[in-house]
Amino acid sequence: LGIIGNTLSYNEKQTLVLGLDGLLDNADNLAKEIKKNGITPASTQSGLCLQAYELFGEDFPQKIDGSFALFIHDVTKSRLILARDRIGKQPLYWYHDQHHFIFASELKALIATGIVPQTFSRDAIAMYLYFGYIPQDLSPIKEVNKLLPGNYLVFDAHKGKKICPYWSYSSYYEKRENSDPKIVTENIEKLLY
Repeated sequence: LGIIGNTLSYNEKQTLVLGLDGLLDNADNLAKEIKKNGITPASTQSGLCLQAYELFGEDFPQKIDGSFALFIHDVTKSRLILARDRIGKQPLYWYHDQHHFIFASELKALIATGIVPQTFSRDAIAMYLYFGYIPQDLSPIKEVNKLLPGNYLVFDAHKGKKICPYWSYSSYYEKRENSDPKIVTENIEKLLY
């Protein structure tokens, strides 16, 4: 496992390793939440993400916000977790066959391994020519997928892989406050005047 331009973060026991490509927008809030749980917050953003994973398990992506692609290798549980930011600013591609699970934030890094077949995806290219972009989890390379925004992937050595959403536009806007109409009216009036 490696990352260019950044360092990897490890937990004290060296059983977890995390690579972060990008930035967190809520690092201060995350540090406060970690401190509330009696833990001294890490001094780096990748360290904070690692602490969030240790505290919240697979639910940790819900606690972080920003533009990022990250991976966590959990040695004790024999699993790898990939997560992508909510809007999808940072790309994250993956390839899986019978012998390999490879991931990278750029397609050329996957192709450089020599393991990924360099076969174009006709469907993805056709969609690009029609829509002007490649939708969903497709990529221009056949059998290479991109992790969708607001999703995380868990690759377990014993159980296989699963992809789960942790955030969506619709769930964000579904949250409605049950406020008294008088209070809402007063707040609107304060904002207007």
